[in-house]
Amino acid sequence: MKKQLHFLLLALLVSSPMKAQQPDSLKLVWHDEFDYTGAPDSTRWQYEYGFVRNHELQWYQPQNARVIDGVLQIIGRHEKVPNNRYRSGSRDWRRNRETAEYTSACVLTRDRFSFRYGRLEVRARIPIASGA
Repeated sequence: MKKQLHFLLLALLVSSPMKAQQPDSLKLVWHDEFDYTGAPDSTRWQYEYGFVRNHELQWYQPQNARVIDGVLQIIGRHEKVPNNRYRSGSRDWRRNRETAEYTSACVLTRDRFSFRYGRLEVRARIPIASGA
């Protein structure tokens, strides 16, 4: 079964930390309208790879993220993939699983953009099923 997260617009509005965040005191400093097709823009986004945190079952891989018709799609798949970091007998949960049963994607702006104060606005359509 394939689950998709849809992100239509991601924008960051910032203001001085001392000012009340009224709409007229905010300035748009970063956004992605996803007005292209293909992989997420590598000048704005990067990926996480493999097993990452919290003993999660999914394996993160870039091929599960794509932009189609102005929508960023992050697709969760039930598929078996080899863990290229597998080490027999390892005590590290990231290395002691020979395979992953699920794949997904995680895109982030680390090393591309960061901010300290502001308001993040996201328009998204997210499945409400358990595990989403």
